[in-house]
Amino acid sequence: VETNLEYSNREYSDLSSGFVSSSDLALLSVGLRWGWTLRTELFGRVYGYQSQVRMQQGQNQTERNDTDWSRVLVGVNHQFSDDGQTPALLGFATVDLLDNPGVEGANVGAARNINLGLTSYRSLDPLLLSAVAMYEYHSEYDVGEVTLEPGNSFSLSPQFAFAVNHLVTLTGGVTWEWHDSPRVDRESLTITRSRTRLLLGMGYSWSEDISLSLNGAFSVTDSEGSSLNASVVYKFDDRKRSAN
Repeated sequence: VETNLEYSNREYSDLSSGFVSSSDLALLSVGLRWGWTLRTELFGRVYGYQSQVRMQQGQNQTERNDTDWSRVLVGVNHQFSDDGQTPALLGFATVDLLDNPGVEGANVGAARNINLGLTSYRSLDPLLLSAVAMYEYHSEYDVGEVTLEPGNSFSLSPQFAFAVNHLVTLTGGVTWEWHDSPRVDRESLTITRSRTRLLLGMGYSWSEDISLSLNGAFSVTDSEGSSLNASVVYKFDDRKRSAN
């Protein structure tokens, strides 16, 4: 069983026009992961969010608050090879059973978002070196009489984990992301974008069954702001109960 709470914020200002915006977003997810076999894990998650956007244009100020669920997804992790003569290789895939775009006039959809990725790692005790490559596909949907295409994306993330002791692990890395231009009725809204983020985090083994982690992502090349993620994972160990 796992729960995640992610908070992110962003601020943008244009001094020439006197426009200022500031936004806060809290994203909560609750999920289950089940070890189907020693190499394959199935999982599912439900996401909800609360957001606040504040804007000012000259003396005019506005504020908008939204609270809703955003997505229900299922996925699978599979280990193709162990960390031996070659680094370990794992694959993962997710699909949204239900997706709520959170846009007025847009309907809830099914199987509109698909993620595919590979993870490779090498253990060099007390270091763990890893790299994650992921492709995200987002299908189009209708908003009233308009067709919106969110655009697909690709990311590459080299990371490391350092085991300080048997309880605490420090993590770090960078993520490079490429985002296709979103389109409305086949017309591009923006240019294709890329960005880099710095990743820093810490994991703590509370007990044999409970692990905690705190991770941060900080924008390096753009004004997308930063995000903090806190997670709690509880493991039901059938093997330990069987032994007792």
